[in-house]
Amino acid sequence: MINLLPILYGNGLSSCFPCSPELFVAVIRINHLRAQFHSASQSDATDRHAAAMDILGAIRAFVPDAWALRLYPSVNINSAPLQPQLSGSTPVRRPLMGWLQGWLAMGRIYQCAVAMYCISALLSDTKGDAMSGVRKSCQAMLVQQLRSLHDCENTQLRKLVIWPLVIAGIGIRTEDEDTQEFILKELAWISKEVGIAAPLLAREFLRKVWLSPVEDRKWDGLFDRPYLFAV
Repeated sequence: MINLLPILYGNGLSSCFPCSPELFVAVIRINHLRAQFHSASQSDATDRHAAAMDILGAIRAFVPDAWALRLYPSVNINSAPLQPQLSGSTPVRRPLMGWLQGWLAMGRIYQCAVAMYCISALLSDTKGDAMSGVRKSCQAMLVQQLRSLHDCENTQLRKLVIWPLVIAGIGIRTEDEDTQEFILKELAWISKEVGIAAPLLAREFLRKVWLSPVEDRKWDGLFDRPYLFAV
């Protein structure tokens, strides 16, 4: 899969999952390692943990600002940038602090969401203040950047964060009603704007998740059936 990414995925901007190729590779590796978890013996636990930590380290080493700026290779402080070249689209001149702000937020959103997925799916049993700190930091940044994207003039990008909204929702504490309401409203808005039902299914799923304390939400026990939260 990773070898085919340059052909099938490119820079991700023509997909409904527009994270950087580096982060998409991390998602594939997380899924592959999860498959190995289910087939490996208990004696391999140390190696599996080390592999998961390596993936998390690569995710945290990603620089979202540099990725966003790669989408605007001709930008300088005195010129208005071109909109990133989406599939079949024509470049359009936009103010610097509009499109660029939105893609900066997108880079940070997907970095935090992929990190949260890695921790929840592979490292949920890891003890210690360090891992707890990483989890809390990623969760706080993810929610902050989702709110930032909401305030950005590029409303098109708000339609492309169903999965990050779900990941953020899974990590929300039961008593954080303000953030819960924000996520529910964003999912409802996406459903209305795009005309798909997946965000509404995500809303119902998250309402069930929020009935339990965040500490009791184990990844493999969260889902009562297969869901599709990317499109």
